Amino acid sequence: MDTSEIAADAVTAAEITTGAVRTTEIATDAVTAAEIAANAVGTSEIADNSVTLAKLEDDTQGDILYYGASGAPTSPPGHQASS
Repeated sequence: MDTSEIAADAVTAAEITTGAVRTTEIATDAVTAAEIAANAVGTSEIADNSVTLAKLEDDTQGDILYYGASGAPTSPPGHQASS
């Protein structure tokens, strides 16, 4: 049997065991924002240096980005970063 013999929608999530699908089986651009649950991606899932200025929230004119001695972004003096 090959994939041409499997009816459309014949395989559902119930038939796929946990861990059966690895990243190598997922096509490039197959997962879009519509498939990602709200709050599913947190700080720990974002690689260092992956967020560019273009991805920061609009309407931040006048805001200042602060950087520590290591070059990493940090909280402004007297403020605590929120997560």
